[in-house]
Amino acid sequence: MLVIDRYLTDGDYSGALRAEFASWLTGAPKALPCRLLHAGRAVRPVRGEGEILAAHARAIAGASGACTLLELGAGRPEHASALIEGLAPTLLSYVLVAANAQTVQAGASAIAHRHPRLAVRAVVADFTRQLHRLPARGGRLITLLGGYFAALPPAERAAFLTQVRTTMEWDDCLLLGLDLVGEPRRPVAAARAESEVTAEFNRNILQVANRELGTDFRPGRFDHVVDRDPRRARIELRLRARERQRVRVPGLGTAVELAAGEQIRTAVLSTFDLARIEAELVAAGFALDRIWPGESGEYAVVLARPADQE
Repeated sequence: MLVIDRYLTDGDYSGALRAEFASWLTGAPKALPCRLLHAGRAVRPVRGEGEILAAHARAIAGASGACTLLELGAGRPEHASALIEGLAPTLLSYVLVAANAQTVQAGASAIAHRHPRLAVRAVVADFTRQLHRLPARGGRLITLLGGYFAALPPAERAAFLTQVRTTMEWDDCLLLGLDLVGEPRRPVAAARAESEVTAEFNRNILQVANRELGTDFRPGRFDHVVDRDPRRARIELRLRARERQRVRVPGLGTAVELAAGEQIRTAVLSTFDLARIEAELVAAGFALDRIWPGESGEYAVVLARPADQE
């Protein structure tokens, strides 16, 4: 059975995007709000996340013992299914939360089809601002996967963790996907393939902007740029205009001029070592329970609990 709740209207969603878009794209340097990366079908291709979940779903399930799987952000149904199968002995319900109504309904419907005996609920809400409106009965495994956490700026990460903690009961757990600090240990061919996937994903932000905001970006006229900043432990994704361009922005009643070679920053992705993520969790009232790294050493899944459980 699938139940759909709406705490965010299409107008609210589009209006928030338009306001962010106006301030970011007209700034210097130009940028796009990272939430566009996760709108519609744009889900960040996280290397190794599916393999980690498939390999460790039972361990995650055993550690959490959850009766409700609460997924924040529209991830991939196959990743949720891996957790659902691992949690089968205790799981009663699955809740998917995302801001885009079409995305959340499609994702929840896919899970309902795959797991017909599971109670499935789709919630249209902004999980960064409306956590207080989500189901809070305890016994939940709350997940934020798919690269969402790394894309949040530090202040927003801290606010998110604090808000999540205030909604949690003693038997709730939080599962986060994290990009790890360090050099990738992958063959050249795999690195090249990953770069191509990330480039397609990066350009897709322009297609989302066109669909959601009525702009007329032409993604094929931009090059994908990755800038690694080891000092600040982060990665920046950018798009570089191949030629001079003029982009119509109906929401602003104007157009944005781009010079040849000018770049638009699309995302800033933080990377973590154990000390950094543990410090951020502790500051928000969590205790780090365990961590499952992927084989590449570039990504990990982390389980945390309310600190007062100990």
